[in-house]
Amino acid sequence: MQSPGREGSLTGSPSRPDRRWIAWAVAAGCVAALLRLLLYDDGFWIDEVQSVDTADRPVGGLLTQTGLADVHPPLYYLTLKLWRFLFGESDAAARCLSILFGAGTVSLFVAWARKQLTPAALSVATLLIVVSTFHVHYSVEVRSYAMLTFLALALAWALSRWVDRPPDRPGRALAAVLVIEIALALTHYYGLLVILAVQPYIFAHQGLSAARVRRWAAGQAVVLGAIAWWIPLLLVQMLDLPAGFTAHLAEGPSVADLFAAWGPASALEPHLVAVAAGVLVVGIAAWGAFIREAETPLEASKGTSARRMMALAALLLVIGPVLALGLLPLSETTFDVVANRVLPTYVVEVVVVLTLLGAVWAHQRLRVRLRLPLAFWIVVVPLVVVGVMQLFKPTLSIRNLLFTLPFVAALLGRRVNTWPRWAAVAVGSVILGLAVPSQLAMPEGFSPRADYRGVSAQIREMHPKAEPPIAMLSRFDVGALAHYSADCSLNGTYRFRCACAADGRCGRRIVGVSDLQAVTTRGRPPFLLLLTREAAMGAEATATAVKKAFPKARVEQHAFRGLVLLDVAR
Repeated sequence: MQSPGREGSLTGSPSRPDRRWIAWAVAAGCVAALLRLLLYDDGFWIDEVQSVDTADRPVGGLLTQTGLADVHPPLYYLTLKLWRFLFGESDAAARCLSILFGAGTVSLFVAWARKQLTPAALSVATLLIVVSTFHVHYSVEVRSYAMLTFLALALAWALSRWVDRPPDRPGRALAAVLVIEIALALTHYYGLLVILAVQPYIFAHQGLSAARVRRWAAGQAVVLGAIAWWIPLLLVQMLDLPAGFTAHLAEGPSVADLFAAWGPASALEPHLVAVAAGVLVVGIAAWGAFIREAETPLEASKGTSARRMMALAALLLVIGPVLALGLLPLSETTFDVVANRVLPTYVVEVVVVLTLLGAVWAHQRLRVRLRLPLAFWIVVVPLVVVGVMQLFKPTLSIRNLLFTLPFVAALLGRRVNTWPRWAAVAVGSVILGLAVPSQLAMPEGFSPRADYRGVSAQIREMHPKAEPPIAMLSRFDVGALAHYSADCSLNGTYRFRCACAADGRCGRRIVGVSDLQAVTTRGRPPFLLLLTREAAMGAEATATAVKKAFPKARVEQHAFRGLVLLDVAR
């Protein structure tokens, strides 16, 4: 996107570049990091426990576990593994990785948007990201969302630099784009949607020559070849894993929840206020999306040939799909499962390469030119694709769309560019005024994390010894409690016994159950029953059923965030 060309923008004069934006970017990132550090001291919930459990495996086991028993690519887990090796294995250390990506997103946004927005507009857009409840919450989550958002913005920054480079000096800028695309694809599968979203921006760009577009298409083939070793495992995750892995995504978020997330106050009550704030932000952003880009003259067809990249892409596309079979520690059964997805991988490669060739042909012959900003494509294309996917196989969780927030902020800033300064101050004041009470309402008000650390401490206080046993409903969350239980290690998903100490005494037995009947028919007091997820919402009915099944038992109920503990004693 082009500079707005207004006096006072952060681009500086051509003869003397203004470096004040560096201090601005660092300061904004530091404020964002401090806000996230101050607001959160939560323990892990089950998804975060699974992250650290996967990261703690040997590299070969990590890749195999991720490819055959997960629904994500491996790069975040590998990054977390390195981070834990360098900075320790505490909860706080793991959260700091996400905080680093979250704060880095804010600083990188300033670096990317400074040439597009005036200081006032840039301030408003940056403020939205810094104080967004949505972004703050997932910038401390030990999952890949903050890393995905950072890489998506890094791609936009690198792509803008490549587009603005003279056609005879594109090499390093294009290489940076391709490396970031590979990292995106291997961090989160929504990264593939970001890569898809930038294609129409390039192939319909009015200022790029045919030679430059051919080099772009060859580079995209290189990216495909670089991730080809993982595509068979992606197909395994899509086609061979049980439906239960994504069953919790069946309903998906409501449209109101989406609007609230893009606003500054997702946790604000009543929820209608949060939704209205989101509608205001999205409305201004949509208005800004259709400010047409400045005319860009067609560049001369200069620069290096794409033949070397095409040769590299061909090599990677041929050998990539079979690499997983040779590199991963697979059993005979899992080898066959992955091998069955190698041929479909080659089919996927052929389809993508033909699509790229068709796009190059269309760029040269049809000369379709769309003057829409990059941020528009990165927001709209994933939403359209995900919306279509929801009709056939719902897989959308609102946290997967965190990467769209900086681009919504950029579109908001484009419209604020055209307003007087007092209007920008008014918008910024509304954002800040709504964000403060929303932040104070967290973590209870927005996607609260179940307090396994608190309930584990309560159990140790009530029952210092390794008895009575604990039954957990639902069984999927056993690992989260084990993470905070003394002398325990996660060595099973649904049912395991805590590790034994050197003197032969074993830890508390924790059993995951799928329904209450398994407890009332097989269990005998004393025992502890920990209710999670939907079961916690029906705690009163469950307590009544337990009293009915064991009329002589005493049942005490203890409530925690997202959890209810029933202490069933004789």
